[in-house]
Amino acid sequence: MASLRKRNGFYSVVFSRRLPSGKLEQKVFSLGTKKKSEADKLKVEYGERYRLGDMDPFAGWTPKAELEAKRKRSVGRTLEGVGAAFMESRSHVRERTRTDYADHLRRLSDQIGASMPVGQINEDDLRRYAFKTRYSVATQTTYLRFCKMLFKWMKEEGYTTADPASRIAYPRKDTRLSGKVMTAEEFHAILVAFKQEQRAKIKSGHVRGLHRWFKPLAKTGYYAVLRRKELIQLDWKDVDFAGRMLYVTATKSGDERTVPIRSALLSVHAAWHRAQGRPHSGP
Repeated sequence: MASLRKRNGFYSVVFSRRLPSGKLEQKVFSLGTKKKSEADKLKVEYGERYRLGDMDPFAGWTPKAELEAKRKRSVGRTLEGVGAAFMESRSHVRERTRTDYADHLRRLSDQIGASMPVGQINEDDLRRYAFKTRYSVATQTTYLRFCKMLFKWMKEEGYTTADPASRIAYPRKDTRLSGKVMTAEEFHAILVAFKQEQRAKIKSGHVRGLHRWFKPLAKTGYYAVLRRKELIQLDWKDVDFAGRMLYVTATKSGDERTVPIRSALLSVHAAWHRAQGRPHSGP
């Protein structure tokens, strides 16, 4: 019989048996963890092995000796070899999922080395694998999720004595507005690039495909802060030059919105309106 005991924040496993004399004998072993979920798992594992006669806590067995035995079994276990065992253990999953696992193992092996002993892989190795700057937050999360699953399995199966992925937090998506808004410098760079492309086309003799509508459209979207649908459905009748207002009708909510026309935008609208022949309506 096995049970748990907690002292000073740490869990221990307690084995009990009744001697022929009727006296209760107990053996207490520290599990070295403050996590109840981890302690419960070890209690169940050790208790079942004790019940089946695979180990005897009253005859020299200790959790420390158990960990040492696992460590010895893990010596020489390479990422390539353990990865193959992992794939074999996942033979029941869908083919698409197995393909994804194989791709992750290949990329991880390319990053760390297929001959690397799994017991020597650390947090920094996994961070470099999952958190490349060119990856989106969603991709980083997917890569780390695989690492957590793989190394949890390795520890459970005795290939490693530690799980370096367990201490790595998932990346947080940037919800700040500053991360979503284009700066004035970035917008200006787009306009400069567009102007340079126009000049190159004119110099080479091209008079078509100059997209003269791009600059007024882009400036309207940027300075009036309009959604794409609101922008492309603007009509000249919605532009109030005298009152310096835009009447936005194609809104997401369906309610009309009034937007002031900034000075930087007013001259753009006026010039484009003249170029279009001062229409009363139309895009």
